[in-house]
Amino acid sequence: MLKKIFSVIINVILILIPFFPVLENFFPKVDHTNFSSYLLGCAMVSLLMLGLVFLLRLDKNAQPKLFGATWLFFALGIIVMVPLHMGAPKKGVELLQSATEEKVRYAMLLLAIVLFAVGTIAALKPFWKSLKPIGKAILFPLGIAVLIAIWDNADSLMFSAKLIKWIDSGKNVNDFFQNYNFHQVWRAIGRMLLYVNAAWLSVVLYKQAIFKKWIAVGLTIFCLIGVGFCIAFLVVSPAFYFPFMVPALAMAPSYWIGIALLNTTAKH
Repeated sequence: MLKKIFSVIINVILILIPFFPVLENFFPKVDHTNFSSYLLGCAMVSLLMLGLVFLLRLDKNAQPKLFGATWLFFALGIIVMVPLHMGAPKKGVELLQSATEEKVRYAMLLLAIVLFAVGTIAALKPFWKSLKPIGKAILFPLGIAVLIAIWDNADSLMFSAKLIKWIDSGKNVNDFFQNYNFHQVWRAIGRMLLYVNAAWLSVVLYKQAIFKKWIAVGLTIFCLIGVGFCIAFLVVSPAFYFPFMVPALAMAPSYWIGIALLNTTAKH
């Protein structure tokens, strides 16, 4: 009984730790003056996450056919932790001062998208021949989500370079983002599709008897809330941006799929 309780507590910690504001207590503002220390802090949290996994020997539960997908999704959680706790993206003069740090932010998000895409395909591969057409159709929203996410983060990665060109043309540094076309509709659609794909995959894994029903239902409900917030952001108010439109949080359900896979018992 105590072992069961201990396991539940550790799993709750693993689910929350990449997204819980622990690092903000030590780095209330991340910039060029403390970025190296911040990355070291992220590395320490990552080691803690791995330590908890091996402490419970969760890796021993990972199903062999889903081993790659499991660890790709787990790594995704570690990667998105870095940009998530850096605070709001820099603007104006602060962006120029922390250009390298901001490029790292979006480079990590691009890497996370790669892990998300490869992890999803790796999770589908063992069951591909037996999947119904509705299950295989996940590749359509997956492809669109990945393409939009790559454009989204690649465009953001170039903010500092574009700002320099703006200033060189004689324009005011503070007017750049006010006049920048963010194409928010496309960004919101891309993030909605990240939630859709995670929910879809969780249902597929439930249908393949990998996940229990409550896991698929829980992930789907969270993803539906995320989609709802993204829609509200577009049609109601930009105030609905936080938290579900935050790129790193939009990939949280995929990380949780990895945690769920770590807790499954091999049946295939």
